[in-house]
Amino acid sequence: VFHSSEVKDVTSVSAIRNGPRLVAKETLYQEMLYDYSYHQTFCRTQAEASHLADLFNRRLGGRHPEWEVHFLPCAVYTVEDHRFKYPGGMAKVLAEPELEGVYTKWNNNGGGVLKAKLSQAPRPTSSLLGIVEEAEEDSGDDDEDLHINDVNPQNAPQAYSHFTYTATQEKSLVCDLQGVWNMKDGFVLTDPVIHHNSKHGKRQNGATDKGLTGIKKF
Repeated sequence: VFHSSEVKDVTSVSAIRNGPRLVAKETLYQEMLYDYSYHQTFCRTQAEASHLADLFNRRLGGRHPEWEVHFLPCAVYTVEDHRFKYPGGMAKVLAEPELEGVYTKWNNNGGGVLKAKLSQAPRPTSSLLGIVEEAEEDSGDDDEDLHINDVNPQNAPQAYSHFTYTATQEKSLVCDLQGVWNMKDGFVLTDPVIHHNSKHGKRQNGATDKGLTGIKKF
């Protein structure tokens, strides 16, 4: 992970930053350093998680932004650089906006879950089942009571992970949820894992996709 940004007015000794601060990422696996399928898988996985987050947020009807889940947009930059041993002197750099806030991991891809503090625990009568178990179609009833006013927002990532399992007809589950949270924006996340229940046992979403085994662990 590296700090990066777009620049303009580049000279041999200086450049002016253009746009927001970015974070550049590359695979941890040395043998895949020049294999740009990592970039494609990362962005595709994050886009799929973002689509499911949009469905999850739609259940909230805009009434509880602190519960909403969002994923950062990512892009792949092509950089000309002959100093390094990149094919053709062209490097591909995966980048996304830099997160601001306290970085937290709410669950991982091995079944681990960060539990909310007891002092912030929700009341027993509160429930998120109205979001998780609601049918795919939007009822359009803006007056429906979801009973989440008193629920600890820190439980939302676990509810979202479970929601992705039901929303995909038990074919996939999004986890390894990490990023930042605030009352205004809700959860802004990056680098998720999607376990996909493949009939052929193939890892559809990279090395961290544990398939049905990963789903069962959650």
